[in-house]
Amino acid sequence: MDTFECILAIEKFRNMTEAAEQVYMTQPALSLRISRFEKELGFRIFNRTTPITLTREGELYIREMRKIKDSEEILKNKIYELAHAKQTKFVLGIGFNRGCSWLPSLLPLLMKENEDIDLQIAEASDQQLETGIQKSEIDIAIVGSSTNEEDFYISHLGKEKIIALSPSSYINAKNDFTIANPYKMDINDLNDKTLILPNRSFGIARMIYPILENHKVTPKNILHIDNNETSYNLAKEGIGIVFLPCRKNYVENPLSLDNLIPCILKNTSLERATYLICKKTHAETEIIIRIKKQIESWYTEYEVGTLL
Repeated sequence: MDTFECILAIEKFRNMTEAAEQVYMTQPALSLRISRFEKELGFRIFNRTTPITLTREGELYIREMRKIKDSEEILKNKIYELAHAKQTKFVLGIGFNRGCSWLPSLLPLLMKENEDIDLQIAEASDQQLETGIQKSEIDIAIVGSSTNEEDFYISHLGKEKIIALSPSSYINAKNDFTIANPYKMDINDLNDKTLILPNRSFGIARMIYPILENHKVTPKNILHIDNNETSYNLAKEGIGIVFLPCRKNYVENPLSLDNLIPCILKNTSLERATYLICKKTHAETEIIIRIKKQIESWYTEYEVGTLL
């Protein structure tokens, strides 16, 4: 038992017997220990009165020792954090929708192969991610648009087709259409329909809005939903038509198409590109090369028929 803990127990109870019980000692053993310690210090900490009181020297000693103990604890914590800290912090930036569907597959691979790296995730819009790289707050970003920044390394990872999921009540067609064999929808069929679209800062919206404007399509309503999963669930409930990326099947449970008809727009090819961006000085970093190869392999193994 630390002697200072014994002193604190006596200060608390002002009774040697009760203090001894607190520190799991006998009363004579505690009294002897404190007396010997006071002799070493050259002054008394306690007046042996009833109840026990502190001397002026004792009050100063306890007050300053508390400060020392607090500083010692802070120092121990800092040393522990330093000893157990990972060598390198790495921040992966990714959009909300890509992050939702890709990170569960990507992170286990990265964490297994880079155990010495403190891996952090930043989910944000493409513009925010680009700014994060400029400020060196993010090491790498997976985005839906390229950039003209001269000091950026830019790699086109692949493209994914965009397909519309329409409630069956919206379309006078059989329900036997599939992702591989979608219904060919005329752009004018979107007139007077509710559309579920993200805001204009998202890649899919940047494709769809110009098409609507160029063809003078007037939807009944546009629900601005930035989360793909929420949009999909609303479409299943018959709320409106949603546009989603069609990706490689690397999840166990593809989305159900119950009550939904997969569609493509006639004479219109909708594809969303994916880019990796980082500072040129970081492009040859091992973990960045690993991320690039992994995502490229997903696009290479692309299978039409799965929505994420």
